[in-house]
Amino acid sequence: MAAITAQAKPERRHALRSPTLYGLMASGQRQDQGSAHWKRVMVFRHDRGHHGNARSMLSRQSIAAMLSVVMLPTWPGMVRAQLSKRTPMPKLPKKGDFPVSQVRRYLEPGPIVLVSSKWRDATNIMTLGWHTILEFSPSLVGLMISGGNHSHRMIRESRECVVNLPTTALTDTVVGIGNTSGADIDKFAKFDLTAEDASEVDAPLIGECHASFECRLHDDALVEKYNFFIFEVVKAHVAASPKHPETLHYTGDGVFVVSGKVISRRSLFRPEML
Repeated sequence: MAAITAQAKPERRHALRSPTLYGLMASGQRQDQGSAHWKRVMVFRHDRGHHGNARSMLSRQSIAAMLSVVMLPTWPGMVRAQLSKRTPMPKLPKKGDFPVSQVRRYLEPGPIVLVSSKWRDATNIMTLGWHTILEFSPSLVGLMISGGNHSHRMIRESRECVVNLPTTALTDTVVGIGNTSGADIDKFAKFDLTAEDASEVDAPLIGECHASFECRLHDDALVEKYNFFIFEVVKAHVAASPKHPETLHYTGDGVFVVSGKVISRRSLFRPEML
């Protein structure tokens, strides 16, 4: 597995709202076809008093080429129509049978987390992917912690833990923690991680993680039968940036997918649903 060792810098994107840039996009498509449309745009703007505009338009043309701007057809109606389009509806994919035991590859609920715990002066960390949000207030989260994990007893006895959010910079560490047992080694020391004091619980925070959520056991009714712990988040610590960290999502078979580009549809939401 090729590990990702550093977070990628987010690309800077700017909304294309200037009518001048819209015009550039509309006319630029036709220049390489030998059309007089490009010249007409320059003359039209020059006649309206934009002195030296031919030079500025060529400059903008060069900029558009460098930015690989997708040129749109006729201005202005078609440009506005094209820009107003959302992501097209996908075609109906052809589906085949799939083993029900492997559906987790598509339904993993969220980013991989590192759960730290403490019991009788011993600390531990486990890699966990099966977790879910259950309630806004009180802030409840559910964790499925297998009874075979060393952390299971420590958390059941202490009735608390810290859920830490690693980024792709910790990919190899995430795998290493999952491959080892706290019954045999001190994972903080083994993986050179920083144990920081929490505010509300005895379990330590992991300093290298982007965020840490201190948790107390809220309901253990499902622990005996399903190994499902329901915790209340009593304190949250989150790094100021990046706003959207690059997190790991496990798909099984030793493969992770990484959180990708941000797609905002905030304007389509009812305010109470945000």
